[in-house]
Amino acid sequence: MEMTNSYEQILPLLVACFSAYAVADALGDQPIYEALLERDVRRDGAAPVLQGTLVLELTVQAYARFDGKRVRELGLPPGCILSTLRHGIRESVPTADTHLEAGDRITAVIAPEAAVAALLLRQGCAVSHMAGQAPEEVHLTREDPGRSPPG
Repeated sequence: MEMTNSYEQILPLLVACFSAYAVADALGDQPIYEALLERDVRRDGAAPVLQGTLVLELTVQAYARFDGKRVRELGLPPGCILSTLRHGIRESVPTADTHLEAGDRITAVIAPEAAVAALLLRQGCAVSHMAGQAPEEVHLTREDPGRSPPG
């Protein structure tokens, strides 16, 4: 190693690192910046201010507003693209005619000018609190603002 000029501690160090990763992964822990962004979105209900591209991944809940609808009927603004649809083990790229069903996992890429799409997607995939259901878990990921958006 750098400071000791010895490799005696490398195995315990690797075991500790992989153990910490496995525990965090098993508990569903998020990176700190994703958790803070998610908290801010949930707290005030306003569209997040995006400095770069946002990747949003969530699951369509049964009886949610998007359940049974086509992508073209979702009312997503320009600058929001559904890039991936996972239904069970099948993964595809959704088109405007793709029907969303409960249990579908969607990934959206959102440009800064379409930040309101984050709220639309979250609300459309979740069952309203009025029905006595818990809100949908949302995973937000910020892309590097220095990189140009995809597409």
